[in-house]
Amino acid sequence: LALAEPVAVAAHAVGRTDHVQRATALVLGGGTIGSLITRVLSDAGSRVTVSEPREFLKYTLLQLGAGTVVTPAELPEELFDVVFVVAGVDALVDQAFAHCKRGGTIVQVAVFDREVPIHVGKLQVAEQSFIGTATYQKRDFAKALAILDRYPNIPELIVSRISSMEEGAELITSMAANGPGDILKLLIVP
Repeated sequence: LALAEPVAVAAHAVGRTDHVQRATALVLGGGTIGSLITRVLSDAGSRVTVSEPREFLKYTLLQLGAGTVVTPAELPEELFDVVFVVAGVDALVDQAFAHCKRGGTIVQVAVFDREVPIHVGKLQVAEQSFIGTATYQKRDFAKALAILDRYPNIPELIVSRISSMEEGAELITSMAANGPGDILKLLIVP
């Protein structure tokens, strides 16, 4: 059940758009939430491409349902029905608009600690929707538990480190200062 909360976040983000069944989807950022959004999208029938700079995550993302995993430099010219911005990198917002089809939807999932400008003229001309999402609602937990039941390998794919409270505090401090490194999901146990 430790992964029910992040899967609920992913289910909520995917549920914010109507474009998921038989859609083409681009996930910008393949960390914990991006990986789980990939699983939820794939489960709904979407063809998913993930852009993630950390090469070691490619196998995991493919196992979670990505059809294609590329580095940001390898992003195809393809346009997608729905684009998820899942990493808090300013440039990804521009990439989302550049890779979203006319009439498509961009879902803003990442947390930014600063203002990031959006070109509303491009939004208007391309008739795109820009949707924000935050955390989850009660109904998303039912979806999360169903996903975890259908895909019992999610914990072994996602959890890259289990630590004590003391070690976990040190790891979180290091990750905040230096980035996640080789950790996809840190699970802390008392």
